[in-house]
Amino acid sequence: DVSMKDGNDKEFHGEGGVGIISSRLTLEGPIIKNRASFMVSARRTYLDQLIRPFLPKGTDAAYYFYDLNAKLNYRFSDKDRIYLSGYMGKDVAFTEQKDFYDTSRYQTDWGNKTLTFRWNHLYNAKLFSNATFLYNDYVFRIQQRQYSDRGMLESAIRDVGGKIDYDYFPAIRHKIKFGAAYTYHRFIPSLVE
Repeated sequence: DVSMKDGNDKEFHGEGGVGIISSRLTLEGPIIKNRASFMVSARRTYLDQLIRPFLPKGTDAAYYFYDLNAKLNYRFSDKDRIYLSGYMGKDVAFTEQKDFYDTSRYQTDWGNKTLTFRWNHLYNAKLFSNATFLYNDYVFRIQQRQYSDRGMLESAIRDVGGKIDYDYFPAIRHKIKFGAAYTYHRFIPSLVE
């Protein structure tokens, strides 16, 4: 269970950092002051760019990753709030060799994309609910190109689902959780092209 922070609904903020092998940037702020906000965060390594000057001529090799997080939230009443959040990330590792005749390349990459919509409703001081709809797409891929031959092996897991959770507080020291969930899994263990 992963939760992203809500964007600041009062004022705009930005934060970032530059490191030896990666950089990051986060922006957040109001869309409608005190009612709706956004948050966007991105990160990428650039180890691939740093090693390129040291590789022999005709050779390229790298490993890098990137990810992007985004979240929108909107409070449309004192008892109702909606959230839309997404994540996309990918890791890539490859080697490439160029010669007089052609180029050969071997690449492995894997990544995940998620999209979530959530509606939070407060019924009264003792009962609230969260209705969530989600989509998830994970892909692992190996690609090869050598002269005119090309090949790819891909595995994936794709989920579509929804759930509703209730939290009920009948007394100060008691909490009751209940709800229902459904997830449709689609497994693609090996797709060869």
